[in-house]
Amino acid sequence: MSDPENRLRISVQELRTLLDRAVKAIEGAHGPNIELDSDYYWWIPDPGVYDPTRQPTGLTLGRFSDELEFLRNGAKGDYVLPYGAVWLSQLLRAIGEKPLRDVR
Repeated sequence: MSDPENRLRISVQELRTLLDRAVKAIEGAHGPNIELDSDYYWWIPDPGVYDPTRQPTGLTLGRFSDELEFLRNGAKGDYVLPYGAVWLSQLLRAIGEKPLRDVR
């Protein structure tokens, strides 16, 4: 949905601040190391994930260890791509939801 009135704008500085606060909260909740209970997750490919008027199709599996490897390799070569935010988002989601799963 590309309705200009529904677009969200965020500054890179605000994003940086929010990420830093989230990482500090993660460290406070989990300490210096985090263990995920599973390496796999369900992935809905773009554009299906961004169109709430359609039922998503093409559901597939993603793998946290792959995302982490892509990010680490990019950091070694100093070439992390903007798409690295997608890989990082998958890890952050699993970490952010971890306390919810631990309570169940």
